[in-house]
Amino acid sequence: ASLLSETVLFLVERKSGALLASSIAGQSLVGSFDPVSGAAEVLLVQQASSAVIRDIASAAMDPVTGWTRFTEGTEEDIQAGDYFAHVGPVTMQGLDWVLVVGTKRSVWMAYINSGVPLTVGLVAACIVGLCLVVFMLVRGSTAPLRR
Repeated sequence: ASLLSETVLFLVERKSGALLASSIAGQSLVGSFDPVSGAAEVLLVQQASSAVIRDIASAAMDPVTGWTRFTEGTEEDIQAGDYFAHVGPVTMQGLDWVLVVGTKRSVWMAYINSGVPLTVGLVAACIVGLCLVVFMLVRGSTAPLRR
């Protein structure tokens, strides 16, 4: 699975906790809708049909203050079940939203672990290069002593 296909995004209104948008197909954004009057009730993020959204939201939300702790400059990384998530406010003028981005832990770790061999190889090459430079410097500086 690719990193992008396993990533979940959703927007929450900071004060009310209403789910504004979601990247999960089939996730309704309306709690209830009366076709006669046209009245729609907002769907709170805790009531989302997606278990992933509910799990991440319950881990990110403060039980007392809700989403209000996420103000400008306040971001947080959380773990929720099988997901790593990053939560932060949308800092555009006039918007009072919180953006949540979550990725499956197994996919994220596979992505991170794919770079380990390259990192180890680069560190080993740097060590060998440093040893060669030190050897050349020592050899050059002790050459007058050998004569």
